[in-house]
Amino acid sequence: MQEFKKQIGNEDLTIQIKNWAEQTNASAWVQYGETVVLATAVMGNEKPELGYFPLTVNFLEKYYAGGEILGSRYVKREGKPSTEATTTSRLIDRAIRPRFPKGMKREVQIIVTCFSFDGENDPAIPGLIAASTALSLSDIPWEGPLGAVRMGKTDDFVVNPTYEQQEEGSLDFAMAALEEDELLVNMIEAEAEEVEEQEILEAVEEAQEPLQKTINLQQEVIEEVGAKEEVELKTPKEELKQHV
Repeated sequence: MQEFKKQIGNEDLTIQIKNWAEQTNASAWVQYGETVVLATAVMGNEKPELGYFPLTVNFLEKYYAGGEILGSRYVKREGKPSTEATTTSRLIDRAIRPRFPKGMKREVQIIVTCFSFDGENDPAIPGLIAASTALSLSDIPWEGPLGAVRMGKTDDFVVNPTYEQQEEGSLDFAMAALEEDELLVNMIEAEAEEVEEQEILEAVEEAQEPLQKTINLQQEVIEEVGAKEEVELKTPKEELKQHV
């Protein structure tokens, strides 16, 4: 097992690479505080021509992650995803989807499972980092990695605030970014209590360093492993484009 670690905010962000899921293209185990997630990335074989990119992102919550075991002997499986699980899946999807090449038609599934939840650290940001790491290490065509961070504000800005700090604060700001010539933010999800525009800009500025740290940590991982497959991209014929 290979382990990579960097302090982000008040906690260590740890990425562990091992053959966690043998039938996937790649997987990544990410821990922040005592919250732990596993992301797996799988690409399907060639299929008949599709008119869309079949990408699926699922964030899975488990009762055991919070130390709970259902009491009823007749409950055989957990129910439908919670609202939080659905919104987390969408957050990850919005960040990673634009980084797939145009013309990508092969099916891709990203499954992020929360194995441990400490009740303080939100698994959404580790989940996005885990998905980014798994895609970067896989042979799936994808232009990453993506950095991810959540910013809050109580008296001052807080990097990856706990749930208690999110409740007390006036700003809850999640974002993802990629590194080109500079950091480019490609996904923002914000909730605030009528804060000034300047505070939003300050939150983005304060997020630059932790975003860069999460990208740098993933790049350390990528240098150790990872190879991309040559995949045929499906693009419209030039005659059709000219006609449209």
